[in-house]
Amino acid sequence: MCGRYTLAVEMDELAERFGCPKVEAVFKARYNVAPTQVMPVVVAPGGHRQLRFMRWGLVPFWAREKSIGNKLINCRVESAAEKPSFKHSYRRRRCLVPATGYFEWQKRPAGKQPFYIRPLDHRIFAMAGLWDAWTDPEGEILYSYAILTTEATPATFHIHDRMPYILRPDQESAWLQGQVPGTVEDRLEAYEISALVNKPANDQPEIILPI
Repeated sequence: MCGRYTLAVEMDELAERFGCPKVEAVFKARYNVAPTQVMPVVVAPGGHRQLRFMRWGLVPFWAREKSIGNKLINCRVESAAEKPSFKHSYRRRRCLVPATGYFEWQKRPAGKQPFYIRPLDHRIFAMAGLWDAWTDPEGEILYSYAILTTEATPATFHIHDRMPYILRPDQESAWLQGQVPGTVEDRLEAYEISALVNKPANDQPEIILPI
């Protein structure tokens, strides 16, 4: 699964990395992104990429209340095409969720140990995502997204049996165009970090330091 991630970059870096027009928005590096927070994602309406800010936790267009999004932060890629909450977005509303790393917790007798996981080259990467637009009773539109997950690769399986569906750069366009790109990025490193990450209010560089 993926319940927290980092995006420690500037908006101009994101625009350049994903081939999007620059966005005039205030955004600071984030070291502990949590569900319900608003983050930039990459969409491609009409085949033209753009950065758009959305809330993490997908609210389907047909939902009665937006609170359903609190439970829909992740979606298993194996069942996304059939699940009522995701199938519409899977067919028509794909996105890329930029990140610089993500967190996972390993179960141990003494409790859960957090790990930070990122590409070996420390580059900005994209997790496969789905998005939707929900309209509240007052007519306001809420844009939201979910992150797809898949079976963990050998690099991370000892920590957790699931991981985000991390796309290689040459797979990103295929995902946005509705294809299933195949195997995920597996050139990853993982190391233990402190329990600072357990509180979403903690959002500083020290979170990702190894212990």
